[in-house]
Amino acid sequence: MGRAKERALYLLSASAKTESWMRQKLSQAGYPGEAVEYALNFLKEYHYIDDNAYVESYIRSSGGKKSRRQMEFELRQKGVSKDLLRQALEEFPVDEEEGARELLMKRMKGKTGISREEKNRLAAYLGRKGYSFDIINRVIKEFEASCDSE
Repeated sequence: MGRAKERALYLLSASAKTESWMRQKLSQAGYPGEAVEYALNFLKEYHYIDDNAYVESYIRSSGGKKSRRQMEFELRQKGVSKDLLRQALEEFPVDEEEGARELLMKRMKGKTGISREEKNRLAAYLGRKGYSFDIINRVIKEFEASCDSE
């Protein structure tokens, strides 16, 4: 049991992890179920693992760079429950339009014109980032308008 705890602490040394991720890694390493539970209880007791704090931190750090849909997908991949995710996103709302605008501006880096082909590529890029068609359309139209006014 002590070895599982040591392994868990080692895995946490690089960055924070979710409970689900840690359970999976310890199980894959061949530790018996009771040792895994012992290690997880230890980690939770001393707040080394806290899914609420993990999700909050993730949303705050990724909120301006990723769409809500992309964050939901990535956090679900890490084993965060839907309820916890929904609650955290209500508590810490993400301004998707502002995030899409920042990505677009970063991508365009001072360019003043935008061709139809480039517009399609930008729309596809933002779509792959998880932004909705409405937001993509609004942000690209804003960019075109700002280019025309200059």
